[in-house]
Amino acid sequence: MNIIYKIHSSHYLLLEKIKILELASVPFLVIVPIGAFVWAWVSVGDFNTVLDASHQLGIDINTTQRVRLFFTSVTGVISGWVTMSLNIMDYTRYVKHQRDQVVGQVLGLPTTSLFLAALGIFITSATIVMYGRPLWNPVRYLLVN
Repeated sequence: MNIIYKIHSSHYLLLEKIKILELASVPFLVIVPIGAFVWAWVSVGDFNTVLDASHQLGIDINTTQRVRLFFTSVTGVISGWVTMSLNIMDYTRYVKHQRDQVVGQVLGLPTTSLFLAALGIFITSATIVMYGRPLWNPVRYLLVN
C-alpha cells in the first residue's frame, strides 16, 4: 500500500511542476510573437510597405493545383484543432464552471489562432522587404546576414 501512495504522490508532484511550467511559459508565448512583430515593423519602417509586399507570398498555380493546395491546407488546420480537442481535459482541468470553459474555448482559441496567423503573415511579408525573399522559419531570421 505504501508503494501505491508513493507512486500516486510522485505523479501529483509531477503534475504540479508541469502546471508551474505552463504558467511560466505563458508570458513567452505572448512576448515572443509581439516582439517579432515589433522587430519586423521597426526594421521595415513602414506598415504599408509590408502590406504591399504581402502579395508576393502568393503562388501562381493552375486550378487543379489550387484545389489540391486548398485541401492540403484545410487538413493542416484541422490537424491542429484536432490535437487541441484531444487535449481539452488539460486545458479545462482548472476551470471552476462549465461556462468558463465554453467562453474560453469560443473566444480564446479562434482569436488566438487568427492573431498568430496574422502576425506570421506580417512578419514573413516583412522579411521579403528586408531580405528580398520570404523567410518562413523563425530561426532563419537569426542566421541571415
